[in-house]
Amino acid sequence: MFNPLTRDDMRKIVELQIDNIKKVLAGNGIQITVTAYAMDYLVNSGYDPQYGARPVKRLLQREITNELSKEILAGKIDKDHRVEIDYFGEGLIFNNKR
Repeated sequence: MFNPLTRDDMRKIVELQIDNIKKVLAGNGIQITVTAYAMDYLVNSGYDPQYGARPVKRLLQREITNELSKEILAGKIDKDHRVEIDYFGEGLIFNNKR
């Protein structure tokens, strides 16, 4: 029998996936933190009643990894300082924190 995921289940899954991203980025000297607002956005955006948590990994790839790479390459983010990922309005934003 299939039991749908709860919001708490989704939060745990998103946290685990973000921890994996943090480890990969740390290997490249990049530290990130994710605010509660950003976490809520990712949990809500990553949940699909039909597919459960399957879309989460693609969402994180698209919303965090790809966008952070673009921000670093454009010179908007300094990878040598901690990066805070926050949610504002329509999506995630990246800011350096010292």
